[in-house]
Amino acid sequence: MPTEVKVTRKYQVTIPEEVRSTVGIKVGDKLLVRAEKGKVVFEVPERVPDPVEFLWNLSKEPLKVDAVKLVEGSWGRTVPKKGRRAATSIGRAGRPRMRI
Repeated sequence: MPTEVKVTRKYQVTIPEEVRSTVGIKVGDKLLVRAEKGKVVFEVPERVPDPVEFLWNLSKEPLKVDAVKLVEGSWGRTVPKKGRRAATSIGRAGRPRMRI
C-alpha cells in the first residue's frame, strides 16, 4: 500500500521503514532515481557480492604488464601545479626530479 511522504525544503524525502526493510536499503546506500511517466522511481542498483572477485574476472586472460617499466617510464613525466610550469632535471641517483 502506498505511503505518503513529505518533501522537505531541501527536496529530501524519508523512505518509510517498511519499504527500506523490504528492499534492503541501509544508511549510506546509493539509489538510482528517474522520472517515469509522471512518477518518481527509486531503484536499488545491482550489488556486486564480492568486488575483488568481480574485478579479477574482468579480463579473460592475465595481463602481461611490466610494472618496473611503467614506473621508470613515468619518471620523465611531470604534472605542473596550476598556473606554473614544471621542469625536470636528472638528480644524483640518475632519476628525474621535478623543479617548480
